[in-house]
Amino acid sequence: MSNAADMSGHEGFEKTAEDKTNVQGDDRKPSRRNRGGVRGQQPVPSSKYKGKCDDIADFVFDIGLPSSTQDMFSTVLKEIAEYVGRSYEKAGDLRNCLIEMDIPDIQEPTEPDANAGIGKTKMYELQLKVYVEKTIRREEQLQRIFALILGQCSQTLRDRLKAGPSWKKINADSDVIGLLKNIRSQLHEGESTATVPGVSFLQAERALSSFTQGRHMRNTDFMKKLRSLMDVFEAAGGHIGRTASSFLKNSSSPPSSSEVEEARSLVREEYGALAMITRSDPRRYQELINQLHNNNLSGHDGYPKTMAQALDMLNNFRGSNRVYPGHEVAFTTHDHNGNNRSNTRGGRGGRGGRGGRGHGRGEDGNNNDGGTQVDVEASSTNKSSTKSASYTAFSMMACEWFDSLTEPAMTASQFMNMLPAIWLLLDSCSTVDFISDKTLLHNIHTAEHPIDVSCNARKVTLTQQGYLGDYPQPVWYNPNGIANILSLNNVIKYFHVTMDTSRDNGIYVHRSDGSTIHFEPSHRGVYKHEITSTSINNLWDFTLINTVADCAEKYTPQELTRAKEARRLQNIIMRPGSRYFKDMAIQHLHGCPITSRDVTIADNVYGPNLGSLKGKTTRRPVPSVSNRNDPVPPPILATHNHLGLSTDIFFINKMTFLSTYSRDLRFRTVVTLANRQLPHVRDHLQATLRLYHSRGFRISAIYADPEFEGLRTWFPQLETCGADDHIGDVERSIRTIKDCVRSTYRMLPFRQIPRIILGHLVHNVVFWLNSFPSGTGPTTHHSSAYLMTGRQVTYKAHAQLEFGEYVQTYEEHSNDM
Repeated sequence: MSNAADMSGHEGFEKTAEDKTNVQGDDRKPSRRNRGGVRGQQPVPSSKYKGKCDDIADFVFDIGLPSSTQDMFSTVLKEIAEYVGRSYEKAGDLRNCLIEMDIPDIQEPTEPDANAGIGKTKMYELQLKVYVEKTIRREEQLQRIFALILGQCSQTLRDRLKAGPSWKKINADSDVIGLLKNIRSQLHEGESTATVPGVSFLQAERALSSFTQGRHMRNTDFMKKLRSLMDVFEAAGGHIGRTASSFLKNSSSPPSSSEVEEARSLVREEYGALAMITRSDPRRYQELINQLHNNNLSGHDGYPKTMAQALDMLNNFRGSNRVYPGHEVAFTTHDHNGNNRSNTRGGRGGRGGRGGRGHGRGEDGNNNDGGTQVDVEASSTNKSSTKSASYTAFSMMACEWFDSLTEPAMTASQFMNMLPAIWLLLDSCSTVDFISDKTLLHNIHTAEHPIDVSCNARKVTLTQQGYLGDYPQPVWYNPNGIANILSLNNVIKYFHVTMDTSRDNGIYVHRSDGSTIHFEPSHRGVYKHEITSTSINNLWDFTLINTVADCAEKYTPQELTRAKEARRLQNIIMRPGSRYFKDMAIQHLHGCPITSRDVTIADNVYGPNLGSLKGKTTRRPVPSVSNRNDPVPPPILATHNHLGLSTDIFFINKMTFLSTYSRDLRFRTVVTLANRQLPHVRDHLQATLRLYHSRGFRISAIYADPEFEGLRTWFPQLETCGADDHIGDVERSIRTIKDCVRSTYRMLPFRQIPRIILGHLVHNVVFWLNSFPSGTGPTTHHSSAYLMTGRQVTYKAHAQLEFGEYVQTYEEHSNDM
């Protein structure tokens, strides 16, 4: 047998080097990757013997192989059944019968009464004819199947079968089911029972009593293997469950043989159902086991009575997937020599420094790191020069919860929905921030540099980033993950972090307002902070807006109630100013319960009265603005009379911008492009050149990439680079613009902004980049904006409001309100 057979009844194993050709059908040596097949399953043992049927020659019953004989039996039997169903004429009904090892008799039609009409008589004759044809065909098919099964047995196994006491009868009757049961018994007995009687019974008993559901075993496979072990135990002389007599003890008359047989079947099903529940994987079903046990103590028997009911109960159970003692925390480390070793067997200690069979796995071959190793390769896509940097990031998935991602019974979204509160973990073993709950993030976007994450289940490429409330830097979004992890190394870049174990066992992140974020240890020892989707927005105290809820936290409920009533009274008496309201209105309103303090609290919590602000605010006189523009300093104009201008097009959130950069003056311009057609780009570029000409500068060269080659007709001084080259200075300028835009954009108290606001944000960034002298510019006394406009930037006129700040502005109105 080859590894092309899947024990669980699913096809998809890769063929090994023992096959003459690989799966592609060419003469290349087949790949030795995934030699063990599906993760969590053992490969079917390979036999040197080939079956007599060419189509299934690799699927053979053999004795003495090191792997599971039960897996061998079920896999080979399934292949034989599939072959019979597709190759034998009118044998489709026998496929399931062989897998279930139960071939029912063909139902003989009932002969009609003597007084039956001619119609019923004719119907009986037709049914009888069909019955005879089916019976003859069944006998022929069973004889062929008997020979087929025997031909798929190794010579050693055939000799063992023929030496058995029941062989003569099985062979004479072509008893297919008897042959299969005998084969299963011989496979289970192995080599030991030839000399020691009773060992097969002890082996079958031990195999049945010690069998439990593995961590990665599907429920259907669990039921099939348990049923097979029960069959082997019965074939070895064992008895399943309680006796049939105890099941029929309430019967008034002696039971018949059919009743006894039915009772034995019910007892067997009852035993199998209880075994499936009590021996199921505790990581997934411990809560179900506890519920059934507690209900039984209260007098309610909720245990299933059949194995089918037990399977439905396991498949449909939805618990909290709690972690139970006995599952410790571990994580993988990575040294500089490229050797990846965990504290379990295996590791990257294979030949040639490559991972061996036990890489990252424990003794059972399953990955039990308890953690996720993240290998990150970030490469700069700088158009002027490509730089590559590699670093390794670690993320300790500190609970057994997070390993449940590989469990087939639960998806990540189901797990997250089961948590009573979202946990934000602070991990000293992580160098990157991962967030899996989409509701905690805003402005999720495609990152410029994706990272590759190699975890214990598979390799995942993360391409999206988002913003965690007002957390100062973007975090990685993993839609298939189930943990929210912040890197301690990243947090301490922005916040003061303390831990004093003499006071308590907790980590405190100190915010700018003096308050702290407390990370406390869970019952498994990881430090977590419970958050909600609403509290995440102001968690880090980086917001631009003081909300009513934030201001209300400073006062008691009684004070807030009185402040609300004060604001209501102010609205009733036609919204007077707060000073007039406190000094005059309250004093002359007899019996008024509102005090001056209530009005002050209302102003602090709700801000100025919006009705009064909008209805009574008058336009303030605008200070006169000088129209005089200072000329360019003569020394600079004489030195930099002829300039070089670099230009390129860049994108932010699918918006297109045209950027120019003066190499000599360090002056930037940016304009939003409605499209990238040549006439449109030409007009904006000509407007930029006119700005330089108005200040006395001449553009002697325009540097651009080949995309601008079509503009040479209007700009003869255009110089384009090669097809694979880029203009370095304008690329660096664009990167600086994007960094500044991103730093402000992520601090805006909005999940989305209109395109017009994004355009103004980009223009605002360029305005401030031009407003201060560059360290490498022509002068340290004047900014590039001053050289190009002749005007100075003033604090009072330009630096009063943050971008995106909430304000009330004056709008011109008329007498019609």
